[in-house]
Amino acid sequence: MGFNTNFKKGKKSMKKQKKRLTKKQNGVLNDLFKGSLSEIEVLKKYKISTQLYKKWLDDDEMFADEFAFRIQAGKRQCELIIANYAPFAAAKLIELTESQKEETTRKACLDVISLPLELTHHKRKKAAQPEDQAQDISADIASKMLEILAGDQNK
Repeated sequence: MGFNTNFKKGKKSMKKQKKRLTKKQNGVLNDLFKGSLSEIEVLKKYKISTQLYKKWLDDDEMFADEFAFRIQAGKRQCELIIANYAPFAAAKLIELTESQKEETTRKACLDVISLPLELTHHKRKKAAQPEDQAQDISADIASKMLEILAGDQNK
């Protein structure tokens, strides 16, 4: 009986343990995202075939998840840097509206005017995306729908 309980506990702890990346996979990811080596150079460094690398990306959930997480982390880092420098960039753009060069002034003014409009448009578009489910309707179906709608209003 003692054997069964130990076996069950061992089985539960095995389920709780997640598969971890190998040292080689961690090394590959670290070097890929360090940015000093190209993808091909990293694979050569670790003696990884492109076939195995593709298998890791396609079939190894832990590797693919970590790869995707690091890409998203990089994107977030870029957005943070841009957000931190946005006030400086806006102030510099305003300074350029008083440039001695007419073309520079004209472009800076256009950018100052259009930037808030672009941001507002981007927010509206992002908010409207879930509701925009009817994307591609053929011309034939659209004309039939219009006929039906027009027919209902004529009655």
